[in-house]
Amino acid sequence: MAAFIVEHDSPLTVWGQIHRDLRHRIDAGEFAPGTRIATEVELMAHYDVSRVTIRRAVSALIDDGYLRSRRGSGTYVTDRTIPLVCDLDLARPWREQLLADGHSARTRLLESAEDVPLPDDMARTFDGRVPADPLTFALSLHSVDGVSIGVTESWRTDEWISRSSTTAAPSVSGGIGTDAVVADCFAEVGFATSKQAELLDSYLDIPLIVVHARTRMATTGELAEFARTSWLGSRVRLAYTRKLTIAELDIPQFVRAAQTTREVSAFPDQSTR
Repeated sequence: MAAFIVEHDSPLTVWGQIHRDLRHRIDAGEFAPGTRIATEVELMAHYDVSRVTIRRAVSALIDDGYLRSRRGSGTYVTDRTIPLVCDLDLARPWREQLLADGHSARTRLLESAEDVPLPDDMARTFDGRVPADPLTFALSLHSVDGVSIGVTESWRTDEWISRSSTTAAPSVSGGIGTDAVVADCFAEVGFATSKQAELLDSYLDIPLIVVHARTRMATTGELAEFARTSWLGSRVRLAYTRKLTIAELDIPQFVRAAQTTREVSAFPDQSTR
């Protein structure tokens, strides 16, 4: 196998880096279905890590369906079907997108509690403003075709819940309501806690796409809801389409440089003739 250097200062755990590297090699076809991978001792030497670390990475790949273990024989690459990967546009309700593509999309409420304070990290994400009204907490699990893809923690004001319960149109955060709202969103990379890993039928420290959202009433600016959705990075991709002119591209300097080069080539310096 090609050399691999473990980054000890990386936010991703050592076993997670090895898991990611082996999974990439399998996806790239370096190890064909039915191939026996290297032994624990060989992997320990290759990655220069402990047996416990190798076993954790291999165990996660077995859980993912990439590998299977045969007692007394070794560990082999499975003949996998293509895993479920959902492309989601954050500007649109996720269930609406997947239902339109013929999938079964479901959100299930797992926990709820009243009079819960907004976590400090959520408040700091959005300039520290906290609603004066009591908040109701909810924990929900999202699944597609029976496969878990994300979890949402939400904190809603009583006023927002009251308005939502009297109407029937989908809201930005997945509840219901017809009043115009504005949602401010931020996306970042996170890693699954033990609870999230259990809910997502995955493993500790798997990469997540974490989307923080704050919903406000469009007319009054009144705070309505805070939400944090953690999408499983291996099952969800963020997708969007932009329509731009060449001048509006993120790197127009390269286009202009190419145009300048063509102009110089078309009209060479007279002194060279």
